Amino acid sequence: MCFVQRALALAVLLTLSCCPAFAQKTVYVDASASGTGDGSSWTNAFRSLQSAIDALEPGDTLRSRGTFAEAVDIRTEDIQWFGDDDPDRPTWIRGDRYSTDWAPTETPGVYTLAGIAELIGTEHKPGSIVYDYKRDDLQGSVTGVDLRRHMDELPANGAGVYFGHLKPMDTVEQVEATPSSWCWDEANDAVYLHVPEGVTFDPPKAGVCINGLNGVSVWVGDVRISGVNTICTPGVKHNSGYGLKGLGTFSGGVFENCDIIDSGWHAAGFEIGSPTNCTLRNIRAWSSGVDGSNANNPFVFFAYDNVPNANHLGEDLTFHAYPLLGTDGAPIYSVFLPKLGLTHPTYFTGSQLGGVLWRGCKLFSYEDEIEHKH
Repeated sequence: MCFVQRALALAVLLTLSCCPAFAQKTVYVDASASGTGDGSSWTNAFRSLQSAIDALEPGDTLRSRGTFAEAVDIRTEDIQWFGDDDPDRPTWIRGDRYSTDWAPTETPGVYTLAGIAELIGTEHKPGSIVYDYKRDDLQGSVTGVDLRRHMDELPANGAGVYFGHLKPMDTVEQVEATPSSWCWDEANDAVYLHVPEGVTFDPPKAGVCINGLNGVSVWVGDVRISGVNTICTPGVKHNSGYGLKGLGTFSGGVFENCDIIDSGWHAAGFEIGSPTNCTLRNIRAWSSGVDGSNANNPFVFFAYDNVPNANHLGEDLTFHAYPLLGTDGAPIYSVFLPKLGLTHPTYFTGSQLGGVLWRGCKLFSYEDEIEHKH
């Protein structure tokens, strides 16, 4: 081989050795995109969150905007997911589902919706019914929660105190006798609701919230999620109903810069396994824990085994603490025991979870304001 050939071969070898095996890419998802849907740009973004996530490879970045009525699983490690930088185009994952197929019953003001399993699309059951679900104004005209003194804590995307949950009942007969209530008829795969007194029923305003739905479930390590908000995933199913949840034994995970409204068991955390080196940062939880069954703790780190130095960080977290609120802005549950965060191992003898740092965290309780109003 001549000198020129050897030099050329060496140059090719060096070029190949410096190139990564896979080129890192950015994938886009926009609920209102109208292009090709291949995820290559905002114009041609995916319209389904899960489809966009399934297209990711390690090292990739996901950019999202819009409102999505789907819960998602992440099983690809070493990825980043960012909501859009434009505060007018936030990313929201919703746990409530809507239908116009409500039918009146023989009882005035009582309506029923069948085919709940198909509407929900999961094995879960309904966890709540909302009617005319909306956010109160800053001065708390409906709920009594005055947020004007907490303006520095409020995000640009407008999260705040939401209300509109109906009170759960055990039987159809109880619903028939109680305005602003609902129940789940599991045998007939149907829900019943009794609209608030004096209200003319408008089917598109009635939402079925899924019991135990996690907005985002992360099963692998080194996943960073920033600017992804969730709303309306309440329910009393054990250890479910998170906005953002890490599940399993892995290293590295970050949830940050988001709002989680009306979640279930907790708002955000890492558990179901023994994860390490995880971070919760700059998250605002609005209500959490539903009926007080788990002391209304929005933020959690857990270890299934003995983990003396997990190296977890909970930083700049805020709990805007109040129970789930009804259509009149009053609480629908009587038990509410708010605490900011929870760190615990499994209850096996000798287990411990150490190396967890909480700093810059705040809890604002609005119980007195709500009681004074209602």
